[in-house]
Amino acid sequence: NFLVAAESTLARMQPVADFPLPSPGHVRFYARAFTATYTAERSEEDLAGRRDDLWPLFGAGHEVLTQIRRLEERRRGGSTSAF
Repeated sequence: NFLVAAESTLARMQPVADFPLPSPGHVRFYARAFTATYTAERSEEDLAGRRDDLWPLFGAGHEVLTQIRRLEERRRGGSTSAF
């Protein structure tokens, strides 16, 4: 799902040669394609509120992180400690 979301939002990103951190309160996406790396920066509030065209990628990324946390909890024997 994450790769599908990344591919469907790639047209709304710009090619990039450097990799700055996002501004405070923002999220920066990087997508590596065969020919270039692309980026876009968006407001975290707009993404979380589904008011931005990149919110599907934001949501899919959160789902990936959720699954990693679940796997880590299982690996640790069901502990709910922080990841």
